[in-house]
Order: sequence, then C-alpha cells, then structure tokens
Amino acid sequence: MSPKTRASARPRTLAVDIGGSHIKAAILDPRGRPASERARVATPDPSTPAAITRAVERLVRQLPDFDRASVGFPGVIVDGRVLSAANLHRAWVGQHVVRRMRAAIGRPTRVANDADIQGRPPLPPDVTVVSNFAGITGGIRLWEDDA
Repeated sequence: MSPKTRASARPRTLAVDIGGSHIKAAILDPRGRPASERARVATPDPSTPAAITRAVERLVRQLPDFDRASVGFPGVIVDGRVLSAANLHRAWVGQHVVRRMRAAIGRPTRVANDADIQGRPPLPPDVTVVSNFAGITGGIRLWEDDA
C-alpha cells in the first residue's frame, strides 16, 4: 500500500499516550501503521484532569481527520474510572476518564492502562511484552538465527 493510500484508508485511529512527562498522539491507518507525523506536548504541571484534557484537545487540533481514538492512560482504570494514577495529579482518582476523553476528542474513544494497550494483540508471534508496576514497559523480540 502506498503512503498516499495508507493516509486515506479507513478507519483511521487517533492513538494518544498520556505520560507523566509528555502526551503524544498520531493517526494510525487500519493496520496500525503511522498515517501522520507524531504530535507531542509536555504534560501539564500540575497534571489535573482539566489540564490534561486541554492538552489532548490541542493535540487533536494539530492532527489530520480520524474516525476513532485509543488512549493509553498511566493508571488503573476500572469501569471507565481512574482508581490510581501515580504519575499524574491525585485529582484523577475517581474521574470517569473514558467520558472525559470521549468529550475532548469528539469521536468514539477507548481508554485503557498504557501498559495494557502495549501488550494487546495482535503482536507478532516472536514478540513478548514485559511490564512492571512502575510504569516501565519493555519488549523482547526473539528470533532464530538462520545461519
């Protein structure tokens, strides 16, 4: 598929990574490959729900059109609500992050723990994702030497 075809293929997904130091976003094609340049802003300090929401709204305005969104959030989320967010302001605890992000983004939106998103299929059969509770995720790629 050519870059031009990839850029116009549907559905296009806004991928957002909310981190303790930066918030990053890009548009992905239907196969999960970049269809735009990555946009990035510093995570606001303090990283309150209102400040993070405004930062996500600014990122959305910088990117091309998309159909849906996926947001990685650095905390525990159950039934759409934040139970903990160690790297963000404590005001996040109890917030309904899914409703907040859906309203900010204006498209169908899913929100999950950032490390959970990284480890979700489809992954190549030779990739394993290892995550710990400190917000560090690493990937290990195993392969056989054909030599």
